[in-house]
Amino acid sequence: MLLLSGLSRLLDQGELAMLVALRVLCVAAWAVCAVVVARIARHLGGSPSVAVWLGAVNPLVLLHLVSGNHNDALMLGLLLPGLLLALLDRPLLGIVLCVGAAGIKATALVVVLVIGVDWAQRQEGWPARLRALVLAGGLGAGLFALSVQLSGYGWSFLGNLDTPGKALEALTPTTALAFALDVDDPPIDGARQAGIVVAVVLGLLFLTRLRSWGLVRVTSWIALTVVLTGSVVWPWYLIWPTMLFAAAGVLAERLVVVLWSVALLFTVLPGGHPVFALYERPGPEQLVLVVLGVAVVAGLVHVGVSRRRRRRQPAGVPT
Repeated sequence: MLLLSGLSRLLDQGELAMLVALRVLCVAAWAVCAVVVARIARHLGGSPSVAVWLGAVNPLVLLHLVSGNHNDALMLGLLLPGLLLALLDRPLLGIVLCVGAAGIKATALVVVLVIGVDWAQRQEGWPARLRALVLAGGLGAGLFALSVQLSGYGWSFLGNLDTPGKALEALTPTTALAFALDVDDPPIDGARQAGIVVAVVLGLLFLTRLRSWGLVRVTSWIALTVVLTGSVVWPWYLIWPTMLFAAAGVLAERLVVVLWSVALLFTVLPGGHPVFALYERPGPEQLVLVVLGVAVVAGLVHVGVSRRRRRRQPAGVPT
């Protein structure tokens, strides 16, 4: 809000000038994302070029983040550098940038949590871990509260957080579940509450994998969980998991990103009209649930096969 207000005053509230300025900012943020994704991939020992092709020069990213002029570009232009700083053992600076990202989209606050927990887990002894967790949480909460007050709008934005959820899109798993259960009187609120529970449980589970998976990969999975269990899902919401998975460098996860990047290109018509709205309910919702179910089963099978292979691997042979 501060950025938009400042641009409006600077450009004398000219609509065309504002649109051009926002487009320039989005393109600049996209360029920052491309550079940072490559840096993260290189830091993790992966291929920077593959990470850039999948995470930045991706048709889904170009269509919605750059051409669509979404504020997700600005959020990611702060969030990804914040994550990189945390990887470089500068977690407090990373938290500062992620709080800035949360000033654009509040969902970025989950990355503040992940960075704080990761930093705490790397400390020696419980007293040091608690101090790190308190410091990270206090810094994140304090900076966010300060930014809210400085914006001039206060906490009134909380009343608008449910606005996206007014769109009952079939692409949203919680909405799809509600309409699949009862197309005439879908239990939307119950499905969304169940989504929150699933998000919390899976988020805590992923946090326990920080030491084995690493910061970027855990953040990727938590980001994807937050998106899929939310009150509405649009194709561009999956761009930040796309970039994170691209940087993390796990082959199986990158293949999934390729699949959803292609599929999601055909879910929204020019002008923003969802393709699923052209079909009678609950057909689209049932299709979404089937695809999601197949993905979950395939993921569980892959995990099981990978564990079995690791157990069979002879000692001393790299996996």
